[in-house]
Amino acid sequence: MAQPASSHPVQIDSNQATAVVSLTSHVAHLKPLTGIRALAALWVVLVHIDSLHSASAGSKAGDFIREYSILPVVFFFILSGFILSVVYIPRVEECGFAVPAQKKYAWSRAARIVPLYLFSLIPGLVFGLLWVSNQNVPWPLMGDMAPNSAWLGVNGWGFNVFLRSNVPAWTLTAELIFYIMFPWLMSRVLKWDREKCLSVLFASLFGYLMIQLGLGLMQMIGTESIAKIGSGIGHFGSPIFVPTFVAGVLLGLAWIRGWIPERILSGTTWIYCGLVLSIVFLTQVMHAVLPPSLVTGLLAPVFCLVVLAGAGSRGLFNKIISHPVMQSLGAASYAIYITHWPVKGIMQFYLEGTVLSSMQIGLLTFSVVMIVGYASHWWIEKPVHRWLVNRVSA
Repeated sequence: MAQPASSHPVQIDSNQATAVVSLTSHVAHLKPLTGIRALAALWVVLVHIDSLHSASAGSKAGDFIREYSILPVVFFFILSGFILSVVYIPRVEECGFAVPAQKKYAWSRAARIVPLYLFSLIPGLVFGLLWVSNQNVPWPLMGDMAPNSAWLGVNGWGFNVFLRSNVPAWTLTAELIFYIMFPWLMSRVLKWDREKCLSVLFASLFGYLMIQLGLGLMQMIGTESIAKIGSGIGHFGSPIFVPTFVAGVLLGLAWIRGWIPERILSGTTWIYCGLVLSIVFLTQVMHAVLPPSLVTGLLAPVFCLVVLAGAGSRGLFNKIISHPVMQSLGAASYAIYITHWPVKGIMQFYLEGTVLSSMQIGLLTFSVVMIVGYASHWWIEKPVHRWLVNRVSA
């Protein structure tokens, strides 16, 4: 059980205290991170609407579009830890994190992701039934629908196993693991000094890289069955992503405490350019094709720098992604992400074979996905979350 932070006070100077008060009053000033979240969600959506890029099959660029949607997902995991730190560390330092606070926290986190996921089961069930009828897969034996699920159903982990109706929902299992461990983590990291915080941060990133390196070797030099296990765990094995979340939490702690060098916070242009060049090099330039999950292990430190670049809120790119349109997209990113798979499946099921071209199908599907995502955000996610949080606060 996490102990109240007040029993282990953390000494901070006046400048850090002022920053903490500012963070407590409004976290929304981290607009570039909201904009980056929008770009990451759009990346996943565009990858999954294969009608938009079917003509590029066989090319390295086409392989990148189809295979590397795991990159923004790992970025999301790091960002999730960072945002939780920014939101909750000031609260914990002020009021502690005893059982009542933990219950409120747990209720708020569940209200954040579960209701919208339950809603996504409606189009997900329709999509699953259409898939079954089209593929003649006997109900409810869905084994042929889940490649890479050779170990503990790693393609499902509970949330997308039902008819494989919403594959991206596997990330919710990872998020729930993160949310459960966060109070325990907070009770410890708040006592750490700068040296220990940064040491564990680097160790977390290195540990994640070693995990993905091992799984990557299974995919590159193992037999077909071993390669499938490595691919399945590396891409869908929720617990192996815990180090990325821990890195995000410690990154947030270091940022709040003022432990991040100024040259990083001010070097936003170089960091964003470095991200693009790193992705291009690892996925397009290298002769040997690396497993996508291994690429996330190599890029995780760069993702951390990108989070800090967004938190720095400086530079032209940060200004662009802070535009109200990008903020609106970022706010709705979870709703778009969690509903896009079944919606695009239904659309493509009915549109394929019509007079529309592949690109027209893709554009129409993308439009409907965005409309459903936005509607879900405004009419389901926000009001239901507000109602549930108000009930526990009453």
